[in-house]
Amino acid sequence: MKKENNKSGVFGAFKKLMYQNRLGDLLVGKGRISEDQLHQTLLLQKQKGGTLGSLLNSRIT
Repeated sequence: MKKENNKSGVFGAFKKLMYQNRLGDLLVGKGRISEDQLHQTLLLQKQKGGTLGSLLNSRIT
C-alpha cells in the first residue's frame, strides 16, 4: 500500500512553522546571535553553500 504525502499532518505543520520562523530569526530573537552575525553568516552561506546551522557552529567554535 502506497502512503500518500499528507502535508496537513504533523510534518506539514512543522515544515510550515519552520518556514515562518527561520533559524536565523529565532536565534536573533533569543539573543543567541546578533543581526550582524546573522547577516555575515548568510553572506558566507551564499558564497560557499552549506546550512546556516553548520556555518554558525563553525564560526562560533
